[in-house]
Amino acid sequence: MARRIAVPSDPGVMLPARSVRPRTGPVIPRAHLALLRFALPRTTAGTVAVFSEQGALIRTILSGELASGEHACAWDGRDERDQPAPTGDYTVRLEVAGNVLTSRRVRIG
Repeated sequence: MARRIAVPSDPGVMLPARSVRPRTGPVIPRAHLALLRFALPRTTAGTVAVFSEQGALIRTILSGELASGEHACAWDGRDERDQPAPTGDYTVRLEVAGNVLTSRRVRIG
């Protein structure tokens, strides 16, 4: 289980990358390739998205006004068309108020 992270009142502060836990392998379902838990001190605009190695958007997991409090979201290894993403490395990124707060590589192999 991923540990919770608190988004600081200054959204320009980077948070530790281990806040996103990649899990891959034949016994782990694709539904749990990456799990992100985070807490917001106030309501703010935010996005959790997955990007390819080349920087292309693969899937937006959360987007819009995020309420204060705890949040959790997971990436199931699928793209915006709900198709399985191809083998490769991906980055799951949390952005709040235009600042990247955390990112982590996830490998689908």
